[in-house]
Amino acid sequence: MGEPEITKARRKQLDERVQEIIDLIGELSDPTTVKDVFGKDGIELDMEKLSIAGHSFGGASVLNVIRKCSQVKAAIVMDPATNFYTKK
Repeated sequence: MGEPEITKARRKQLDERVQEIIDLIGELSDPTTVKDVFGKDGIELDMEKLSIAGHSFGGASVLNVIRKCSQVKAAIVMDPATNFYTKK
């Protein structure tokens, strides 16, 4: 008996979301992106104090991001969804 399809789908969705968050962190490191987002010069993000938070599926996403992205210095994880993890 293999892994249920819903588990495979959720795992794929998690992998995609984690990569999107990591990509966003990379983009926010670029001052041009920050200017485009806020619409003016002079706004700087302190990427040395980068924190992320998530609840439920977002919490599972945060747990995976902090494993893969050393730029994240702090995380708040609330009730992470883990029911789609299986032993390998």
